[in-house]
Amino acid sequence: MKLLGKDRRYRILETLGKGGSGAVYRAFDSVEKREVAIKVLSAELSASQSSLASEEFRLLASHTHANLVQVYDYGTTTDGLRYFTMELLEGEDLLGYLGRALPAPAERAAAPLLADLLDQTLAALDYIHSRGLVHQDLKPQNILVSEQEGAARVKLIDFGLARAAGTESQELSGTIEYLAPELLKGEPPTARSDLYSLGILLHEVFLGQPPFHGKKMEELIKGHLEGVGVDPRSLPQEYRELTMRLLEKDPANRPRAAEEVRRELPGARERTLHSLPAFSPVFVGREATLSKLLARIAAEPDGGPGGALLLGPTGMGKSRLLRELQVRTQVSDIPIYLEACREEDHPGALLQRLLGRIAAENDGEHKLVARLDECLDGLLQDDSVAGASIESFHFKVTNLLVELAGGEACAIAIDDLQWADSLSLNTLAHLARRAAGTGTPPGLFLACRLDGEEDLGFTRNLEELFNIPESLERITLEGLEPGDLSTYMERLLGHAEGIPEALREPLQRDTGGNPFYIEEYLRLLGDLGAFERKGSTWTLKADVSIPIPGSLEDAARRRLESIGGRRRAVLEAAAVLSRPFSSEELRGLLALIDGEDPSPKGELREALDGVVLDQLLRREGSLYSFAHAALEQAAYAGLEKKTRRSLHGQAAAWLLQESGPEKEPPLEELARHLFFSDHPERARESLERAGRQALRQGGLREASTCLGRAIQVSKEPEDLFSSCLLREEVWGRLGRKEEQLEDIGRLRELADELGDEANRGEVTLREALYLDSVGKKREGLAKLDEMLETGAAEGSLRARLLNRRGMFLLFLSEFAEAESSLRAALQVAGELEDQELRAECLQLLGSGHYLQGIYDEALAEMEGALAIRRELGDNQRAGALESNIGLIRLDRGELEVAEEHFKDSLKTFRRIGLRSAEAGNLVNLGLVYTEMGRLERALDFISEALQIRRELAHRQGIGTDLGNLGAVWMRIGKYEKAMPLLKQAIEIAEEVENLPSLAINESRLATILIHKGEGEAAARGLERARTAAADGGGSRQRLEILLAGARLQLHQGAPAEAVGELDKALEVASKAGARNSVIECLGLRAEALIDSNALEEADKVSLEAVRLLEEHPGWLDCSQEVWFTRHRALTALHSSGLKSGDPDAALRRAYILLREKADAFEDPDLRSAFIESLPRHREIDRAHAGLLARRREEAGTRERSFYEIAKSLHSIVDLDPLLDHLLELAIETTRAGKGLILLRDREQSLTIRAVRGMQRESVTDATEICQSVIEDVTVGGAPVLAVDASSDERFRQRESIISFKIQTLMCVPLSVRNEVLGAVYVDGRGTDSFSTEDLDFLVSFAQLAAIAIDNANLMKSLKQENLYLRKEVETRYQFQNLVCNSDVMQQLAHLLEKVSRSDVSILVTGETGTGKSMVARAVHYASQRSSKPFVTVDCGALPENLLESELFGHLKGAFSGAVHDRTGLIEEADGGTLFLDEISNTSLDLQAKLLRVLQEGEIRKVGENKLRKVDVRILAATNTPIREAVEEGIFREDLFYRLNVVPVEMPTLRERREDISALTMIFLELACERSGRKMTGFTEEAMSLLEAAPWRGNVRELENSIEKLVILAEAERIDGDTLRAILPGLSGAESPAKLMATTAPPAAAPSETEPGRLEDFDRHWQEAERLYLLALVEKAAWNLSAAGRIAGVRNRNTLISRLKKHGIRRPGRNK
Repeated sequence: MKLLGKDRRYRILETLGKGGSGAVYRAFDSVEKREVAIKVLSAELSASQSSLASEEFRLLASHTHANLVQVYDYGTTTDGLRYFTMELLEGEDLLGYLGRALPAPAERAAAPLLADLLDQTLAALDYIHSRGLVHQDLKPQNILVSEQEGAARVKLIDFGLARAAGTESQELSGTIEYLAPELLKGEPPTARSDLYSLGILLHEVFLGQPPFHGKKMEELIKGHLEGVGVDPRSLPQEYRELTMRLLEKDPANRPRAAEEVRRELPGARERTLHSLPAFSPVFVGREATLSKLLARIAAEPDGGPGGALLLGPTGMGKSRLLRELQVRTQVSDIPIYLEACREEDHPGALLQRLLGRIAAENDGEHKLVARLDECLDGLLQDDSVAGASIESFHFKVTNLLVELAGGEACAIAIDDLQWADSLSLNTLAHLARRAAGTGTPPGLFLACRLDGEEDLGFTRNLEELFNIPESLERITLEGLEPGDLSTYMERLLGHAEGIPEALREPLQRDTGGNPFYIEEYLRLLGDLGAFERKGSTWTLKADVSIPIPGSLEDAARRRLESIGGRRRAVLEAAAVLSRPFSSEELRGLLALIDGEDPSPKGELREALDGVVLDQLLRREGSLYSFAHAALEQAAYAGLEKKTRRSLHGQAAAWLLQESGPEKEPPLEELARHLFFSDHPERARESLERAGRQALRQGGLREASTCLGRAIQVSKEPEDLFSSCLLREEVWGRLGRKEEQLEDIGRLRELADELGDEANRGEVTLREALYLDSVGKKREGLAKLDEMLETGAAEGSLRARLLNRRGMFLLFLSEFAEAESSLRAALQVAGELEDQELRAECLQLLGSGHYLQGIYDEALAEMEGALAIRRELGDNQRAGALESNIGLIRLDRGELEVAEEHFKDSLKTFRRIGLRSAEAGNLVNLGLVYTEMGRLERALDFISEALQIRRELAHRQGIGTDLGNLGAVWMRIGKYEKAMPLLKQAIEIAEEVENLPSLAINESRLATILIHKGEGEAAARGLERARTAAADGGGSRQRLEILLAGARLQLHQGAPAEAVGELDKALEVASKAGARNSVIECLGLRAEALIDSNALEEADKVSLEAVRLLEEHPGWLDCSQEVWFTRHRALTALHSSGLKSGDPDAALRRAYILLREKADAFEDPDLRSAFIESLPRHREIDRAHAGLLARRREEAGTRERSFYEIAKSLHSIVDLDPLLDHLLELAIETTRAGKGLILLRDREQSLTIRAVRGMQRESVTDATEICQSVIEDVTVGGAPVLAVDASSDERFRQRESIISFKIQTLMCVPLSVRNEVLGAVYVDGRGTDSFSTEDLDFLVSFAQLAAIAIDNANLMKSLKQENLYLRKEVETRYQFQNLVCNSDVMQQLAHLLEKVSRSDVSILVTGETGTGKSMVARAVHYASQRSSKPFVTVDCGALPENLLESELFGHLKGAFSGAVHDRTGLIEEADGGTLFLDEISNTSLDLQAKLLRVLQEGEIRKVGENKLRKVDVRILAATNTPIREAVEEGIFREDLFYRLNVVPVEMPTLRERREDISALTMIFLELACERSGRKMTGFTEEAMSLLEAAPWRGNVRELENSIEKLVILAEAERIDGDTLRAILPGLSGAESPAKLMATTAPPAAAPSETEPGRLEDFDRHWQEAERLYLLALVEKAAWNLSAAGRIAGVRNRNTLISRLKKHGIRRPGRNK
C-alpha cells in the first residue's frame, strides 16, 4: 500500500471516495495507533491551488464543535500532493443513512430521528455562522451520519469551499444543484445562502430529488433564479412551511439564522437547546510573537538561539500559540512535532512520545524508536559511574533528533514544560545548547507556566540549564491589550457588542487580560443563563450582574460546581486518572467504581459529548483529556478527601485488573494511585521501585517524589532505611545539602536501631562524602577514621572505607598516608578477589604518584588497573584509564605514545557516547599537539572540546578549555586572542574554586604580560598563581609558575635569581621525569647564565639541552629556542676568545626548526604571528637574516659569476657554442690565461671540443693531464690543483710547463650521474696562483657545465626521438588499434571516432582499470589537436592547494615555497588537450575555477591579478558515481553538464569477455619484450580460465596478471595448473603470507644462464612489493596499525610512505 506523511506515517487501507478536487482514504496512523481519514488534493489542484487544502485545514483546526469533523495533521506526500488528516467517521451520507434507517420517504417527516439529524446539522451551521463563515457547499454528501453507541451522530464535512461571509469571489464555486440564487448572480455568500441549500436538501429528503435538476446547467441556473419548481402540497405538512421559507429566492425572506430554523423543527420544544455560546479557541493578540517564532524556524542556521522559551501564567495562551505555530508551520511544508508534558510522566516518557511521533514520519520501521528504547533500557541495566550513562543517553538521543531533522528546517514544540520529566528535560536542554553552538535543526519551542514562586525558581533553573539567551530566546506572554480584548470578544461571540463596554474595563483589569480567565468567566455567565440569543449572535442580558471571580482557579471551580450527574462522574474520574484516556478505559474504571456497567451505553457517550461540547474535556482522536490544566486542577481539588481516596483505590484496582496476572501494570501510575488510596502502605514497594528506576534514568525530581512517598508510608525500619538511603543519593545529586544532611541523620538513627555494622559503614561512607562535598574533607576523613578504629568494619566494608580514606588523603596532598591506606585496601580487595575494588585502588595509587611526579610507578599502577577493567569488560573506566596513562606519557614528554593513548580513549568514549570524556580527550590531544608545536591542530581539537563542554553546560570544563585555548594562542603569538580567553578561564576557576586551573592560567597570563613588558602586572599575577598552587597545585602547576617566575627575573635584569628559580624547576621536572620540561628549563638556565656572564657553564648547560634534543628527536615546542640559546652561548665564547665553535650552525638549526613550525600553519596570518609576535622567534628570524646578509656580502663576486653561468646554461642548447661559452666563463672567473674542454667520444677517447689561447704542446700536455685526472676520478681520485706547477713533482718536467712558464693549473672532471663525460683544464702565468677556493669554484662550475653538456646531448637525441615517438604514439592510439572484438567496444570506438573530430568536452566514466586514460589519448591523437600537447593531470594525487598551483601556475612569492614563477599545466596544454583524471576528487572551489576555463577560456595564476586566454580542449574521467556526487552537493552541477557534453561509459572487462584473449596475447608480447623472455602463449584451458575470471580490476588487473605470469612461470606455454598456482586469486582470495611467497623475488642461486638486467629485477621486485602491501592491508581491513603489527613494522609512517609510493589507496576513499 502507498504511504503518506513522508511515505511513512500513514498507511492507506482503502479509498472512501473520489471527486474532482481529490480523494478521501481510510488510513492507519502509526503514531496515534488509530485509523484516520485522509483527504488528498488532486495533482492539478496541489500544483495550482495548494492553498485550498491548507485553508480548509487551518479553518477546521481553529474551530471545535461536536458536529464538525476534527482535523489532526497537514502535509505533502512524496508525490507533491497536499493532504490533511481528520477523524475517521464510520457512517454514510445523510440520504444513504435515511435510506437504510427510514427507507419510506413518507414516514420520515414524523420520525424524531430526522429532526435530530437536522438539529445537529443546524447546530454545526449555527456555530460556523456565528464565527462569520459560510460553508457554501451544503449537500447530503457533506453531512455524514454515524452510529455511536446506539445514537446517530452528524458531522458536517468538506470545508474546502468555505469562506468568510460577505467575501466576494471571482469564480462560482459549489455544487450547482444546491447553490442559492444570489450566489449565481455573483453576490457574496451569507449564512442564508447555506439555509437555501438546506431547503434544497429537505426537498431531496422527502421527494427523492432536488427541486431543480437536469442535464443542462442553463436549466438548473434558470430554475434557481426564476423557476417555481416546488409544489408545497408535495411536501409533508410538518416541514412544508419551513422548507418553503428556506427556498425563498430573496435571502431577506428566509430565516435569519440556523438557530431560528432549529426552533422551528418538529419536536423542538421537547429537545433542550444549548443556552450559551459554543466558544471556540481564539487566537488574538499574539500575531507578532507568532511571526517571530515562524521566522526563527524558517531562518538559515546562524549559530544564534535555536528556538524560544514561552513563559506566562496559566491561561495566558501559550498552548494556543504553540498549536497555531504548528498549523502555520505545517501548511508551510516544514515539519513540526508538538508534544505536551504530563504531571505524572515517568523519566523519558516525553521523549518516547516525541520520538515515536517524529520517527513515524521519518522511519517506517521505527528503528529510531527502538534505539531510544535501547537507550532507556541501558540506563536501567548500566552499573557504570553515576551520571555517565545518563550523559551518554542525552548525547545519543540528541543525535537521534538531529539525525531525524536531517539538516532541514524543522521544529519541536513542547507544552507544559513545568511538568517535564527530568530525563527528557535535560535531553531537550542538551539539544538546545547543541543547536545554539552549531546552528543545526531542529528548532526548539517550549512553553512553561509561570504562576508562583515555585515556577519562578524553576524558570531560573531553566535559564541556566538551557543556556538562555544563547540557545533559546525568552518570551514572556502578557495579558491582552484593550484593543485585542475587543477582537477576542468578537471572535468568541460572533460580534463585538456581545459584552457591554461597561463590563470590558473591569474584565480587562480583574483578569489581567488573561484569555482563558476571560473565557472561563464568559462560560460561567453562560452556565448561569446570562446570555440571550439575538439572531445568529449571543448578547449578555441587560439585567445581569455577576461578579468576576477573584482568580482563574476560582472561575474554573465555579464552572465545575454547576456540573452534575454522569458528567460530574466523568470529570472526577478524569481528574484522578490525570492523563489522556479512552472511552473504553473510562467505562472500565466507572464500572468498577459503580459496581456495575454504566448502562445504557449511550449514557456515557452523552456525558462525554456534553463535557466536550462545554469544552471541559477535549478529544484528540480516541483519547480524552482536560481542555485546560486549570480545569483539571479545579476538578481534583474539588473532590472530597474520602471520595478522592476511594477513586484512587478503584483506579489502582482497575489497573491491576486490566494488566492481568502476566503483565505488570505501569509502575509509576500504580504507585501513585495506591499512595493516594485508603491503603497507602500497599504502595511502598511500587514507590521504591519507581524511585530506584527514576534515579537510574536521571529522573531525580521524580525519584525524590516517589522515595519521599515511600518513606511516608514505610512502617518497618528496614524499609525506611532502604528508601532513605536512595533518597539521600538523590539529594546529593540535586545539590540539596540540607535535605541530604537530614536524611543522613535519619539513616544514622535507623542503622543504630537495626544494629547492623554494614549499614553503619554505609552511612559513614555517605556522611564522609557529604562532608567532602561541602568542603569539609578533614571532618569526613575523621568519620572514616572513627569507623575504622572501632574494628567493627570487616571484609568488603573495611576495604571500601580504606579506599575512600585514601582518596580523601590524596585530595589533601598527604600522599604517604594515602598510599598506606590504599595499599591496605588493595590487600583486602585481593583477598576477597574483588577485582572492581582492586582496580579502583590501583587507579587511586596511580593518581597519587602522578600528582607527585613519580611517573614510573604511576604508569605501572594505571596499566594494572587498565588490565583489570578490560578483563571486567568495563569499557568506560578502561577508557578513562587510557586517558590517564596518556597524561602520564604527556608529562614525561613521550608525545607520540601519549597521542595514541588519547586517540584510543577518544574512540572508546565516542562509541559509548560519553561526551564529557570525549571532550577531555580532545583537550588532551590538543595539549599533545601544543607540545609538538602543531598549534593549528591543537586549536581545532581544543575548540571542539569547548563546544562539547558548552553543550553539556560543564562550567569547570569550559574554564579549563578556555585556558588551554589561551595557552595555544599565546604560543602562536596572538596575545590579543589569548588574554581574553585566559581572563575568562580565571573568572570561571574562581567561580567554581578550581585552584589548579586558577594557578596555571594566572601563570600563563603573567608570561604574556612579561613578553609585553608589563612586569609589575605579571608579578601580581604570579603571586596569585602561587597562592592558588599552595592550596591546590601539582607538579605541572609548580613548573609553570617557576618558569614564569624565571622569565620575570630575566625581564627585570636579575639573572642570578632566575637561575635559582630554574634550579627548583629542574628539580621538579627531573623528579617527574618530564623530559620536555627538563629541556625547557636547561635552555632558560643557559640564557640566565649568559646574562650572568658565566659563559663556560652556559656552554655546558646549552650543550646538554641540545644533546637531549638530539637524543629524542621530535617537534618539541621549545626546540628552536634551545638551539638559539646554544648559538648565543657559542657567540659569547667567540667574542671572549675562550673557545671556538660554530655559532652559525646553531643559528641555522634554530632557524630551520622555526621555519618548519611556521610553515606547518595553513593560515598565513598565524604563520606571520608565530614569527613576528613572539620575542624570541623574532630574534631568531632577524639574527638569521643578518647571517645571510653577511654570507652574501662575502660571496658576492662568486655568486654573480654563478648567476651568469646559470643564465648561460639555460640559454644555449647547441653543444659547440655552449662549450665555447663555458670555457670562456671558466677562464674569466678563475683569472686563467688559457684552457680547454675535452669530451669523450663514442669510443671513449678524449677529444678536444673547445680551446682558447693554447699552443700545440700545451694542448698535448693538457690532454694528458686531463686523461690522468679522469682515470684518477674513476678509481676514487680527486681533481688536480697545482699552485706552483714549476715545483710540483707531477708537472715540472712537462714541456709546456717549462716552455710557456706555466705557474699554476687546475683540471677537474665533467661528471653527471656517476658518468665522466670529459674534463675542463685551465692554467695561468704570473704570481696570481690558483687557490683552493678557485678549485672549489671550478668543481662547482664543472658540475653545472656537465649538466648543461648532458642536456645539450639529450636535447639533440630527444629531438630525433620526438619525431619517432610522435609517429609511434599516433599509430598506437589510433581507434583501429583498440581491441574491439566485443560489440560494446565496437560501438564505443564508433562513437569516439565521431566526437574526436570536434572540440566538445567528453566525460569518461567507468571502473578502475577499464582504460579511460587510453581512450582520452586516442581521442586527442585522432583530433585536429594531435600535433599539440596532450597533458594529463591526476586530480587525486595532490592536495587541493598544490593541485591549483599545478593546474593554473603561480607567481613568485604567491605562497611559502613559491621561489619562482611557474607555468600551469592548463597553459602548457594551450592549443592541445588537457585530460583531468579523477575529476570527482576536486574541491568545489577548484571546480568553480575549472568551470571558468570551460566557459570563458581564461585562467588566472595563483597570486596574479590579470587573466590569461587559453585554447584547451578538456577531457575528464572518474571512477566514482558522479551523478550522486552532484545530488549530494559535492560536485558542481553546472561543471558536470559542461563536461558531460558527450558521456562515454567504459565497459568493464566482464562486459567485453570477447576481448580477453586478444588483450591477453598483446600483454603477453609486451611483458616478454620487457623481461627478455620468449613465451608461446596459453593452453585452451588456461585461456578459458582467464576468460571466466571476474577481473574486478579490469584491463589493468589482466595486464598485471600477465606480467606476473611472465615473471614466475617456468614453461614457455602456460597451462591451467600454472595459472591456478600463480594466480590463485582467479578462484579465491590470497593470504598475505602466500602472496608474499609467490611475489617475492627468487632467492639467489647458481644459474647457468646469464643474469638479467638489474633494472628488470628491480621492476619485478617493486611489483612484488606492491602486491604484498595490497594483500597486507586487505587482511588488516585497512587498519594500518594492525597491518604494521602483522608486518612487524613499528613505525606507522613507514607503511604509509610505502603505500603512497605504490599508489595504494583505500577503496571508496578520495585520493
